[in-house]
Amino acid sequence: MSDGYDAVVVGAGPNGLVGAVRLAAAGRKVLVLEQGQVAGGGLRTEELTLPGFRHDVCSAVHPLALASPAFRALRLESEGLRWAHPDVALAHPLDAGPAALLHRSSSQTVAELGDDGQRWKNLIGYFGHHGIELAEVLLDPRRIPRPSSALVAARFGPIAPLPATVFARRAFQTERARALFGGLAAHSILDLRQVGTTGFGLFLGALAHTVGWPVAVGGSQSVADALVSRLTALGADISTGVRVRSSCDIPPAPTVLLDLTPRQVGEVLGDRLPAGYARRLSRYRYGP
Repeated sequence: MSDGYDAVVVGAGPNGLVGAVRLAAAGRKVLVLEQGQVAGGGLRTEELTLPGFRHDVCSAVHPLALASPAFRALRLESEGLRWAHPDVALAHPLDAGPAALLHRSSSQTVAELGDDGQRWKNLIGYFGHHGIELAEVLLDPRRIPRPSSALVAARFGPIAPLPATVFARRAFQTERARALFGGLAAHSILDLRQVGTTGFGLFLGALAHTVGWPVAVGGSQSVADALVSRLTALGADISTGVRVRSSCDIPPAPTVLLDLTPRQVGEVLGDRLPAGYARRLSRYRYGP
C-alpha cells in the first residue's frame, strides 16, 4: 500500500513495541497507536511523589529483557539502555532468623540455605545453569529446540504444572528454602495451591541465577524509550493519546497487531469475530 501503512499496532506496551520493531525491521511501513500520553504500557516511570524522584509505575525488574529471545535479538544497549544489578536479587523475610536471600550466584545461595542447599542446587541451580535454553523453550515455542534445550524441557515439563505448595513440601525441608521458592512462585499472581505455579517459581529462580534481576538505569521507562528510539530510526510512526474504540479507528492495513487485553480485543473488533469467541473474550476473568 504505497499511500498507507503495511502494519498498524494498537497498544505500545512492551509486546506491541517489540512487534512493531520486528515489522519495521522487515521493511514494513508501521503505525503504532497508544491511548496513553507516552509509550510503554507497564514500562513507565513517573514523578509520583516529589519533583526529581522517579518511580516505576508497574514493572521494575526485568530478567526477561536479558533472557528472552525477542529482547536479546534487539540489543537495545545500542540505543543507550543500561542495566544495574543489585547485590541480592531478592530477599524473603521470615518471622524468626535472618531473611532468606536469593543471590545471582547459585553457589552463594546454596551455601546460605543449609540443609536444603544441595536440593536447591539440584533443582533451581540446574535450571539456572541452563536459563537461556529454558527461556528459548518457553518463550519461542515455534522453534524446534536444540538437543540441549530439549533435555532441559524434559526435566522442566513434568514438575512445572505442580502447585507450588506441593512442590515446596516435596522438594525442601526447611522453612527458609520453602519460603524463598514460595516468594518466587507468588509472582504468578495466583493462589500457590493452583496448578502451574511451580513453573513460575522455577523459571524466575533460574533467571535470577542466569542473568540476575536487573533494573533499567533511569527506570523502566528507559526500556520503552529505547524501543521507541529504535522504531523512530526504522521510520515507524507513533501516535500517543489515541484511544481505539472500534476497528473503525484503525487505519486500513494488511496487518493489524493488537497489544490489548482479551476484553479490549472483543470491544475493538466487535462483530468481526465469531460470536462464540467474542463471548469468551467478554467473559474473560482478570487476575488480581
